Amino acid sequence: MKKTQVLIWWLFTLTMCFAFNVEKFEDMVASFLNYGFLPTESSLEASATKAFAGFWMYMNVETAASRTWAYNILNEAYAMLPDDLQILFTGMQEWCFWGYPLAKYHFIEYSKISKSRLSHLLLGRYYFEIWKNTMLGEYKVKVLKELDALDSQKFIAVPSITMRMEIAYHEKDREKIRELYSRGKKSLGDFPLFWKEIIPFLYNMKFYSLVSSSVLKLIEEGRVGDVERYYLGMAWYHLKRWQDAYNVLGSIDETQLDDEKRSKLHDALGVILESNGDLWEAIKEYTRAIGQENDYLPYKHLGMAYLKTDLERKDSYAMYYLGIAESMCSTDVEVSEVMEELRKIRLWRVVKTVILPITGLAAIMILVSELLFKPRSKPTIL
Repeated sequence: MKKTQVLIWWLFTLTMCFAFNVEKFEDMVASFLNYGFLPTESSLEASATKAFAGFWMYMNVETAASRTWAYNILNEAYAMLPDDLQILFTGMQEWCFWGYPLAKYHFIEYSKISKSRLSHLLLGRYYFEIWKNTMLGEYKVKVLKELDALDSQKFIAVPSITMRMEIAYHEKDREKIRELYSRGKKSLGDFPLFWKEIIPFLYNMKFYSLVSSSVLKLIEEGRVGDVERYYLGMAWYHLKRWQDAYNVLGSIDETQLDDEKRSKLHDALGVILESNGDLWEAIKEYTRAIGQENDYLPYKHLGMAYLKTDLERKDSYAMYYLGIAESMCSTDVEVSEVMEELRKIRLWRVVKTVILPITGLAAIMILVSELLFKPRSKPTIL
């Protein structure tokens, strides 16, 4: 009986492998990479796509829990795959369990025996990880070579553009970013993940109008979250559309943002409130914004705002926060000039309230002592 069961299992596995359509599987993978949705149908290709998706999500969010989950789901899908595709999945399993170095050999072996487009995608991602850790030009060349091969095989997927964009962003190549945006818009413009993935690159390169149009595209698709709305609000802030920026930024759930974004959000709200004449509310927002090690602007804005108040000790408050700003960024001319004036004011205050009174008191004491202790002259005897 046991031999019969084993035979049936092997026959089932063999049948499944012959029935597996690699091209259909790759199309499902491309759909996942572009839409972010897993296939709902019940098929071998759909199951393999879900396993691939688990691996891809692990690469983007590398935690112990996601690693274990991805490894297990890849292991479950392994038996249903054709022999050559098992090589590819073994590489993904190695990546999950040991990291990307051991995955390379499986991806290269698979590329030699199969014309599958996924080998180029995964090898490109492999070289991309090395490039991110080393920033060596030779690995950048290898990344672009694999992505070019992917494009030549008409595998249209968002990661092909975003990996190129990250390289261009590292090189501060604004023209290349714009070119990739235009290129991706033509081939990937119908896919929500394209817009979601490119927004941070566009924002960091100060293409604020493109950020605005990209987020509005996501809003039309119903695929916008608080992070994307943050980028929209900040883009409008930089474009001086302050009322629109205030409406968006003020309605964001801050728990969905990291510390840096929360700081910039409150700083922007402070600037907008101050421009509207609401100085004390602006100071509250600046106070919420301070704390980030690499961002001196909230300290600068808070110090400058205190100078506009009618507080008796406004100069002291301003000098404290502007001093922090100056220590974080010594090249800000405005901060340096204001600090120089505040130091002069403080010096004069010390002179006026301490040195001059002490000097005056000393002079009086000297005068009094001379009058009291000066020897009296003896009368002249005729």
